[in-house]
Amino acid sequence: MDFKIISEKLKYNSFLKIKEGTIEMIDSGKRHNRERVDRPDASVVLIRNVEQNTIVLVEQFRYPTGKKILEAMAGKVDKGESPLDAAIRETHNFFKSILLCKLDMQNPKKIKLC
Repeated sequence: MDFKIISEKLKYNSFLKIKEGTIEMIDSGKRHNRERVDRPDASVVLIRNVEQNTIVLVEQFRYPTGKKILEAMAGKVDKGESPLDAAIRETHNFFKSILLCKLDMQNPKKIKLC
């Protein structure tokens, strides 16, 4: 769905930014209020084994959900660190909690734990 941003204002500005705004759907003209979290200087790693058709995810507790969720390895890029170095560090840090998942390429939204 295509949309355009009608308005946006900064609500919180620290190590991350929280923005609140209004978007308008191009096809219907309907407007919706939305919030967005921006986290600059972050790195994410998605490891895929093409032969086995698997991806690597980690299980992390996330406060907003109140539970553990599966996600790609990610983390903040430290001062003086390159995004690649941060990705390597995060991969090393998360390695003990890796879960291999089977990705169904016919239905990429469906993930099956191995």
